[in-house]
Amino acid sequence: DPARVSKRQNLIAGVTSYYQPESPGYYGSTFNATVFGLLALADVKTTGGVQRVPQIVLDQAVEAVKANQHTDGGWTWEKAAGNKAALEKASEPDMTGAAMAALCTAGVANTNESIANAKKYLVSKFVKSSGAFESAFGVNTDTVDWAVQGLKACGIDPQAAEFTGSAPGNKTPLNFLI
Repeated sequence: DPARVSKRQNLIAGVTSYYQPESPGYYGSTFNATVFGLLALADVKTTGGVQRVPQIVLDQAVEAVKANQHTDGGWTWEKAAGNKAALEKASEPDMTGAAMAALCTAGVANTNESIANAKKYLVSKFVKSSGAFESAFGVNTDTVDWAVQGLKACGIDPQAAEFTGSAPGNKTPLNFLI
């Protein structure tokens, strides 16, 4: 039980200690802290399987994440909500995957517009020759892993037709990771 790791350690309290009351739904000093905070809190259950974090708390973070979705459909680590120039900057496949995982784990359906736009973004960054995703850091396993985690959390097959390469062997993101 993450609330009772030991007599002195409550992991849920540790995450919620970063909550930003002046900015409802945000955790920490960077936007990615909000994404990872939501991801951590969204699937926390008691040993009996009961959701630990009230849905209203998750919903505030969901709205914060959605408000930071860039115009290309993805996300970056920086807060962009309310800043037109920031929202128009290029997204990152790894943070897009993390944001997708956080949203879907918190109960957002994969048919939601935010998830559909994020999937389109990832499709646009898919490199058919390798099975990876384009990244400012070059082709790398971390980026592919986060993208796959986001797709899987949302019930989207990372081996579906749009994520199948044209090179010999028709590489998918999972082939790249292997």
